[in-house]
Amino acid sequence: MYIGFVFPNLSYISNYFFGTPVDNRLAVIQTFGLFLILAFIGGYNMFKYELQRRERNGIIEGVKSQAQSQSNIPLSIVIGNFIVGFLVGFKLPLFINNTTASSFKNMLFSMDGSIIGGMIGAILLGGTGLYMYVNQKDEQENRTPDLLFPSHYAIELTILSAITGLIGSKLFSVAENLPAFFNDPIRTFFSGSGLTIYGGLITAFIFGYFYMKSKGFKRLPIMDSLSPALLVGYMLGRFGCHFSGDGDWGKVNTIQKPDWLIIPDWLWSWRYPHNVVNSSVESIPMENCGGLISANGGTPIFCKILPQGVYPTPLYEIMMCLVILVVVILISKKTKVPGFVFFSYLAMTGVERFVIEFIRVNERYGLLGLDWSLSQWIALVMTIIGLVGMVVLVRNSKRGVKVSQ
Repeated sequence: MYIGFVFPNLSYISNYFFGTPVDNRLAVIQTFGLFLILAFIGGYNMFKYELQRRERNGIIEGVKSQAQSQSNIPLSIVIGNFIVGFLVGFKLPLFINNTTASSFKNMLFSMDGSIIGGMIGAILLGGTGLYMYVNQKDEQENRTPDLLFPSHYAIELTILSAITGLIGSKLFSVAENLPAFFNDPIRTFFSGSGLTIYGGLITAFIFGYFYMKSKGFKRLPIMDSLSPALLVGYMLGRFGCHFSGDGDWGKVNTIQKPDWLIIPDWLWSWRYPHNVVNSSVESIPMENCGGLISANGGTPIFCKILPQGVYPTPLYEIMMCLVILVVVILISKKTKVPGFVFFSYLAMTGVERFVIEFIRVNERYGLLGLDWSLSQWIALVMTIIGLVGMVVLVRNSKRGVKVSQ
């Protein structure tokens, strides 16, 4: 036993370093859920840091708050607190009590939960917001206008992006599988399977853009600040995909690793033991698994392994996005053109995803005679938008033309 905490599928991390899996029966933490939370936390902190850095340097300007007999906290935020509080309270008992086969995504998108927990959560979070709303109302009457900056809304924007991103990722997944949706709409939409990350990014960006616009801020500098945060969140999310073995792996790697290539074997080809896909079609039973014992004391679960080694594409994406993150940070410190960082991020991540899709397991669409996946078509559009945006911004900057932000 080498690790004090255990993940249903993360136990094989110890295989990387120690050659022995840990005992999964000690405790259980949903691997994908953990890294999803870390992705939001990491993305939020990076986003806020970049916003504050640009605010200190005068790149992002503040807007004056209205000194009227109204609260600094809009009523919409109070209502949002009630909704978020109910959702958290509704689902939290389910996550705490469920220590067996149900994955994080299955629980998240199911209709299961605690009504009482939801009511308690709504009272606690919503009641706190309502108390602050009521008590600040009179205090604002004699206050002078304050400067508000985007960093003041970082947590709200992160929560908004999380909610709309999850919904958007599911909607895009449904769009890719319309026959299954029409056969059973409720079960298909609320199932944990099928989350399209690009769908989440697109919807979260649209809602976030108009949210910042409603606050009166210039959007291009905020979009620049968001780029490193998106990369950090994406990398942490891909760690979750890899360690949980959720099926986002690559094709079978039949190529022998060259002797001169000094990398670990698991980085060249990996069979994803203890994967959450747990499918008899894609995986085979593991010998001497010692995996998580099911709730009824029956056969251990998460005891499947791929019959052949595949490209560990989540790890490749993490490494490529790390390089892009460094480049984006360097560009952000050099350029003074608002929006250039964001469009360069679009171009580079578009190329990254387009390339990696050639060795990923994904459904292909024979469109225009090209055997590409949906993600590749979206990546191509992102790349074009990024390149065109960069060219337009640079040309306008040289001509002294101010772009509407």
